[in-house]
Amino acid sequence: MAKGYAQQQGVDFEEVFAPVARIETVRVMLALAAQGGWQVHHMDVKSAFLNGDLTETAFVKQPLGFTIGKGDKVLKLRKALYGLRQAPRAWNAKLDKELMALGFVKSKLEHTVYRRSNKRSFLLVGVYVDDVIISGPDVSDIEQFKQEMRKKFSMSDLGLLSYYLGIEVRQGSDGITLCQSSYAMKILEAAGMQNCNATATPMEARLKLSKKMEDEVVNPTAYRSIIGSLRYLVNTRPDLAYAVGVVSRFMEAPSKAHWGVVKHILRYLRGTAGYGCKYETNTELKPILLGYSDSDFAGDIEDRKSTTGMVYFLGNSMVTWDLKSRKLLLCRPVRLSMLQQQQHAKVCG
Repeated sequence: MAKGYAQQQGVDFEEVFAPVARIETVRVMLALAAQGGWQVHHMDVKSAFLNGDLTETAFVKQPLGFTIGKGDKVLKLRKALYGLRQAPRAWNAKLDKELMALGFVKSKLEHTVYRRSNKRSFLLVGVYVDDVIISGPDVSDIEQFKQEMRKKFSMSDLGLLSYYLGIEVRQGSDGITLCQSSYAMKILEAAGMQNCNATATPMEARLKLSKKMEDEVVNPTAYRSIIGSLRYLVNTRPDLAYAVGVVSRFMEAPSKAHWGVVKHILRYLRGTAGYGCKYETNTELKPILLGYSDSDFAGDIEDRKSTTGMVYFLGNSMVTWDLKSRKLLLCRPVRLSMLQQQQHAKVCG
């Protein structure tokens, strides 16, 4: 372990980052695997950052108990240590180099997804720092990749993917299910509402909230903690996206009215803790990306911004969703002359 806080940006390192897959990418990979009936396996790299090769010159003081000589000399690092600011970048470069040597090609749009294909099959690999998920139509290709990785690094074979980034994954003959029931119960315990009465909806219909509520202000730290936990829960609960998005706007100075809406969400969560996403197996379905959106058109009572929701499906599988608050641009209709209409038709083809 190194004391990374003692380093200076630009002196012995320039870039700091780690290979992290977006949660949307993970859902797309699982949706593809479910539709094709593929298995998804999970591996973990032991002490991943210790495998990174340093390109910069870095020295550390000799640790107590491992001194050589009088202890007045320093050690020159050849490998990265945990705590070094450049350790994640060094590990990323090392893993990328080894995967490329095994014949993988990196995705141009998502740099944590790799693909290797041959005449009969292909293999998909997703990376989240030291967690590696593997999927493909041929199980023998997955086992071959595991053996190749064991020769490169010290690996833990976790078998079929069952738990990933706090998400419970269940794989069956009918598809793949994503759920965060244990995490949901922890949120309820943190709020002291594990035994509360459940409600049927996450929020009252047509409810309008304002930042200028005259109610008493509640503890903002506790409010932000619950909202942050709920926002991570939205990764597998699209039914909570709108309600959590609305209450997230009042984290600066939340009032009792805002906290009451949060408690309503938690009561709904109490009765639906086991809800999640189900990706069904359908080998005949083509993976077509289809999106929908809707807006309340200037529904905010303060700044008249519009709340726009969007959702995208890969086949029949919901893979991503989002909620945005933005100003609605209103355009005044313009009457075109006959000549302008003809010119416009020529330009547009």
